[in-house]
Amino acid sequence: MIDLIKIEKELKVKLPDFFVKFHLEKNNLIKELINDSFELILYSDSDIIINTNKNLFKIPTDKGMFRNKICIGEDGCGNYSFISTINNDKRVFFLDHDIAGELFNEEKYELDWENEKLQKHKSIGDYLKYHI
Repeated sequence: MIDLIKIEKELKVKLPDFFVKFHLEKNNLIKELINDSFELILYSDSDIIINTNKNLFKIPTDKGMFRNKICIGEDGCGNYSFISTINNDKRVFFLDHDIAGELFNEEKYELDWENEKLQKHKSIGDYLKYHI
């Protein structure tokens, strides 16, 4: 089972309520679905979440490209999924590496998370339905 407290402690972030609720309520579903594909789409291991965020993306942070975001999964092809650490934003953002450059604003040194080219899902449930 994912250790949500460990993630919060290591990343020094409060995980959004919807993310915590999903993992607590869907634990059995997650256990049933875990395989290589599912693990990549939605990380189910605390250490993977911590290492990906700290070492690869250097997040969480309150500035820069990934401001107020944490990575929760990937597809194994260099495309990553993020959620906002702002509690009322329940969307999952799927960042395709092929268009990431188009979404980057050099002057502001941030990504345009609202760009229509960026794949957005209204919830983790919708995100999983789309990818699994």
